[in-house]
Formats: sequence, structure tokens, C-alpha cells
Amino acid sequence: MTQPKNYDWDRLWDETLGPWLSELESERVAAVRERRTWIVGSILVAVVIAVCFIIIWQVPPVALFGCVGVLGFGTMIGNRRVKLLRGRVKQRLNTAIAQALDLTYSDTPFSPARFDTFRDYNLLPSYNRRSFEDHFEGEREGCSLQSSGCRSDICGDDGNDCCEGVGHQSCRLPGYVVTPGGTS
Repeated sequence: MTQPKNYDWDRLWDETLGPWLSELESERVAAVRERRTWIVGSILVAVVIAVCFIIIWQVPPVALFGCVGVLGFGTMIGNRRVKLLRGRVKQRLNTAIAQALDLTYSDTPFSPARFDTFRDYNLLPSYNRRSFEDHFEGEREGCSLQSSGCRSDICGDDGNDCCEGVGHQSCRLPGYVVTPGGTS
């Protein structure tokens, strides 16, 4: 695998990303410790519930639901801080890499380029919710990463002003679709 040309990746790591991640290390350790505390605590509470409802009161179904509920709650609360930290790291790393390559990055784009076209031709698996992440946009070494926004140079409506959202909107190039919320 070759690296993109014209960028000093070691410098990006040594001067920007490495020091920033080192600063976050104590926060990561604290988040993992908090997660472990919540999980161990929920296990202990689940054992108490199991003992009380199975041995003392002899109601096993309540014990089962109580144990599962407490374990799920403890895991969910315990992972909260780790999940937030993971999101911050992902956003910062991807943004820095995109900037190094003269691209833009969005962690939650409205809709990726050509999604609707792929859906219209049944090229996507079935899904029950629609959310997108990690959208890079720009041009690198002669290759364009297509935008999900409006491109006034290919507008096919009156006055080529489809970015304004007035009147019938269309795109003149095959494979492109009008995307709500686009900008010129």
C-alpha cells in the first residue's frame, strides 16, 4: 500500500497527533477505570439480586430480569465516557488527515454522493434506518472525492441555479442527483 504523495506523515504524527493523544492518555485511563467500576458494580448488584430472588424469595424469573437489567444498565453507563472519548479521537484524527490531504471531513454528512442513485438501482442492502458517517470530500492527485452538496457547474434547471432550491432542479451529468441542503 502506498502513501499519498507530498505529505510528511511522520511530522503530522510527531508534531500534532502524537502529542495530542499523549495528553489524552490520562483521560483514557480514567474512562476505562470508570467503565470497569460500573461493570464490576453491576455484577455485584446482579449477584445480590440473584441471591435474594432465587434463594430467599424463590422467584427466579424476577431474578433473571433483574440481573440482566442491572448488567445492561451498568455496561451502558460505564461505556458512556469511553464512547465520548472515542468520538473525539476519531473526529480529530480524521480531520487532521483530511486537512493534510487538502480534503474536508464530516463525521455525520447529510447524505453521501450518489446514495440515492445506488438505492434506485438496488445496489444497497436493506436497512431500517438511515445514518451516515465519515465523509471525505475534495480532490487528491487528480481523483475527485465527490461532494454530497450542490455543484452549480452541472445544474440542469433554468439559469443553472439549482443550488438556490427554486423551481425544478436537475443535474446534467449521469450519476449525479439533486441533494437537499446543497450549497454552491
